[in-house]
Amino acid sequence: MAEFEGRRAELILKSKTGKSNAERQLPETDEEFQERLAKKYSEPEMFHRETLYISRDSFETLQADLWELTRAFLDARRRGAFYSNTSFCFHYGRPCPYFPLCRSNGIQILSRTYM
Repeated sequence: MAEFEGRRAELILKSKTGKSNAERQLPETDEEFQERLAKKYSEPEMFHRETLYISRDSFETLQADLWELTRAFLDARRRGAFYSNTSFCFHYGRPCPYFPLCRSNGIQILSRTYM
């Protein structure tokens, strides 16, 4: 309530008329959100079904790739060793925020950035 009154007072100061038409917006309850969500998802326009056709060769390639990835993931999980996604270390033209942590080889780095 105090936050709203503060924002309203600021708007009045900026206003040429000395008045504000600011209204307090209360967040919706969980029940209201669930009701709004159920209503939205009951609209037929929310969904689209499309049949995709892929060749047998493409399907077999996809199937083989998924099998290899699954085997690699299960092997890594069994060994407790997971792969780093090093292709994204400098993806945005600068080091990822976690780059020093990844490269520390288990040595704890204590700095304001990671605390």
